[in-house]
Amino acid sequence: MRFTRKQKTALEKWDKSMQVQLGNTAALIIKQRVQNDSLGSDGNPLPKYTQITKAKKPKAYGDGTYSFSHGRVRDKGGKSGGVRVSGGREVNRVTLSLTGKMFQQFRCVSSESSRFIARIRPTGGSRAYAWYTNQQRPWMGFSDKDLKLLQEAFDDLWGALQ
Repeated sequence: MRFTRKQKTALEKWDKSMQVQLGNTAALIIKQRVQNDSLGSDGNPLPKYTQITKAKKPKAYGDGTYSFSHGRVRDKGGKSGGVRVSGGREVNRVTLSLTGKMFQQFRCVSSESSRFIARIRPTGGSRAYAWYTNQQRPWMGFSDKDLKLLQEAFDDLWGALQ
């Protein structure tokens, strides 16, 4: 008698490593939207400091992305007293990358391949302040464009299983 192996379907081939890969791709899509395009989860530009606080800025200061003094630095071309003071930080737009830790620690933390679930969130020290930042400037979530990119990534992974 001869035994043959049953060919696995694409659904049976899908495993946890693929789910984690898709979760990390989802986190990367969000990071790129915020850092490269300065867009929130609603697809609109991230608000600047004056839009969040509704504070009245002094005339000597520009419209700072992170604070009033940051606006003053920006108006002087990123220099104060002829010395560059922004430390490589964007001075004209909000990227939420003051130190970079929040985005380094934003990733897929768990997954369930049988239920197609991947949980992405900040980890480590940024876990506490990332949620506060998200309340001030909503960025954790998917815009319509993000969902299309994620669908394409899923289709590529799924197509490799066929």
